Amino acid sequence: MHRAGYEAAFIGKGHMGIDDPPRPGFDRWISFKGPGTYSNPDLNIDGKPGKESGYVTDVFTDYAVNFLKARHEKPFLLFRAHKAVHPELVQ
Repeated sequence: MHRAGYEAAFIGKGHMGIDDPPRPGFDRWISFKGPGTYSNPDLNIDGKPGKESGYVTDVFTDYAVNFLKARHEKPFLLFRAHKAVHPELVQ
């Protein structure tokens, strides 16, 4: 979608490795390393480490809503992937 001219965002659980480089094909990337945690998650925010307070579903939802409310100059795609579909995994 990014190559087709869309502004593309991924927010959520990604299983995209344990490093912090920005992910290709996305203008906005918010995820976490490995399985992540449910409370007060350490995040990868556009390729940089970040920390948020709260329950991960709420944190990701807030980022998603903010993306949707933002002004967009071209069509956009938001991929929102939930973490809270399975039990907490020990890292």
